[in-house]
Amino acid sequence: PAGRWRRAVARRPLAAAGVVLLAVAVGVLVAALPPSSERAGTAADASTFLGVSVPPFANRTAEPALDPLGAMAADAIRSELPRLDFLRRPRGHATPVAADAPAHTRVTGTYYLDGEQLRFTATIAGAGGEVLHAIEPTTGPRATPGAAIELARQRVLGALAAVLDPRFMPGPRSRPPLYDAYREFMAGVHLFGVDYDAAIPHFERALAIDPEFFGALNVLATSHGNRGDREAQRRVLARAASMRHRLTQAERLTLDWSLAEADGRYPDALQAIRRRAELEPEHELVRYLHAFYALRLNRPQESIAASDRFDHGFWDSGPRGDWAWASRTDARHLLDRHEEELALARQARERHPSSLLARGSEAAALAALGRIGELRQALDDALTIEGGPVQNPGLLLRAAAAELAIHGRPEAAAEIAARAVAWYRSRPPKALDRPEVRLGLGRALYLAGRWEEAAAVARELLATAPGDFRHLELAGLAAARSGDAGEARRLAAELAALSDERGEVFLTRARLAALLGKREQALDLLRDGVARGVFFGVGLHRDLDLATLRGWPPYEELMRPKG
Repeated sequence: PAGRWRRAVARRPLAAAGVVLLAVAVGVLVAALPPSSERAGTAADASTFLGVSVPPFANRTAEPALDPLGAMAADAIRSELPRLDFLRRPRGHATPVAADAPAHTRVTGTYYLDGEQLRFTATIAGAGGEVLHAIEPTTGPRATPGAAIELARQRVLGALAAVLDPRFMPGPRSRPPLYDAYREFMAGVHLFGVDYDAAIPHFERALAIDPEFFGALNVLATSHGNRGDREAQRRVLARAASMRHRLTQAERLTLDWSLAEADGRYPDALQAIRRRAELEPEHELVRYLHAFYALRLNRPQESIAASDRFDHGFWDSGPRGDWAWASRTDARHLLDRHEEELALARQARERHPSSLLARGSEAAALAALGRIGELRQALDDALTIEGGPVQNPGLLLRAAAAELAIHGRPEAAAEIAARAVAWYRSRPPKALDRPEVRLGLGRALYLAGRWEEAAAVARELLATAPGDFRHLELAGLAAARSGDAGEARRLAAELAALSDERGEVFLTRARLAALLGKREQALDLLRDGVARGVFFGVGLHRDLDLATLRGWPPYEELMRPKG
């Protein structure tokens, strides 16, 4: 799975700052948390591999003929240890663990007879003897002991992953997954945020192996939501909610967050994350979600308080470590702390040199500061990175042009917008035929003030997808900018007639109302959009179509950071 993930990232180094998928990059990162104590002076023996000791299980059946089963059970577990990459630097270890290291984790087991049934039990303990996990007993017929041994192996290895794998986030769990389910889960999270169509089957296979795997249900639901399938998201969450009675408090809060996010109840989602942070203040994913949702709800100071505690040694070892940096830069951008934003963005670029997300943060800070020469150089460098469907050099150029325009630098904005148009038009014909690329070209033309050309692109797109609000938006905004108020009003009415209740549709209608001089209506629509999930982030800050509302007290109050 790791090899497949590396190839997928080489093809599509996806990164996107303001989308929900950023919120839930759960378990995709490979790193170690701060070191814990290890017992010194304990000699390794034949039962120990990379600090995990698995001696033969103890025979409590009173039948010496069953003695070999203890070695069989231990060998079944031990034989898998060399394949567990996380044992080379397990959670709690700052440095790699040598193959012959003394045991920092011990697996001890026993087996009994219950009539004609064999019962295996096991415990995972730390070097000091503290119990890390008691394995759920497994049973099987005495005549065929392999079944019970295999189930014990699955449960022990799954629990070792839950206890030691730094990618498999810490926190109280109702039950660790079976090992084969864990392997499918990790194959999926390597693809989370990169290719959801490829990731989702792994989560589904994990659940087929272990239907009680709450973490896989939660991430499967989020994957469906991030790709826009809310019905599938809610269906999976309903299954997760049926487990509520057996979940730990931390898992229940995670479920509360997921349900609130799926319903668009973002203040409730933030509250659930805050409560989870109180339970587990050192939990890196909880810190990330806290920072993300605080920023989403226009609370950049609260977001900074959470994100400045990130352990970047943890985040930077994974494929989406640039997301953690973006949380920090975006919050400072909204507070006009652009020198700090630039310093952080450049750290992110150094640690993630192929990340367009980090380059975008740097470009946004330079544009806001008016450092045009440095911005040109940064954009030249970014154009050497191909990017993916959500984040690409064309999008980066458009964002930089909008940032320059919103900060009162129209000449530089026009120059960069023209570069964006040129970038899109330089795409291969097959790429330029894709609707999302054509839409990007239309938006670049719009930013460049070439409204008739933008309208022509919008008409092409509407001919193939007449109900797509994004195409209606481009056509309506281009009409309003070019002075065709009648056409703009007609398209505004068509947008209002859509049954689509997503926040983005209300934001589109707010933009068009603002350009048509209907500021009260624009503000009401904007409020509706925010209530339905429009992100209070850098994109809204640099929205040129809403700029006509700037200086109007009700609009300024809505946009003012709240915490």
